[in-house]
Amino acid sequence: MSYACGLLDPTNIYGIVALSGFIPHRSKLLLQWDKLTDLPVFISHGTYDELIPIELGRESAAMLREAKAAVTFHEYPMGHQVIEMTLQDLSNWLRELLEQGKQTAGTRSLFR
Repeated sequence: MSYACGLLDPTNIYGIVALSGFIPHRSKLLLQWDKLTDLPVFISHGTYDELIPIELGRESAAMLREAKAAVTFHEYPMGHQVIEMTLQDLSNWLRELLEQGKQTAGTRSLFR
C-alpha cells in the first residue's frame, strides 16, 4: 500500500516505508519514474517470507534505484513479519531523514 500511495503521486510525499512489500509488474505505479530522483525509500524484507518472496523485495529496490530514488534496503532473517531489528533500523532511518531535512532545503526537504 505504501508503494501505491507514494508512487502514484511522488511529488507530494517525503518518502516511502515499505515493509515486506513489492511493486507489481505491469502496474500504473510505473508511470512516474522520472519524479523519484532522491526520494527517500526504506525497504525491509524477510529472507524467509512465505507470502511475498524476498526476490520481489529485491526487484522493487532495484527498480527504485534505477529511477534514482534514495533507497535503503534491509533483509532480515524472518518471515512475513516485523521484528525489533526492523524497527530499530527504521527508527534510525527516520531520525537521519529528519536531521537531513533540518539541514537542507532541497526539493525533497521535509520542511518547506
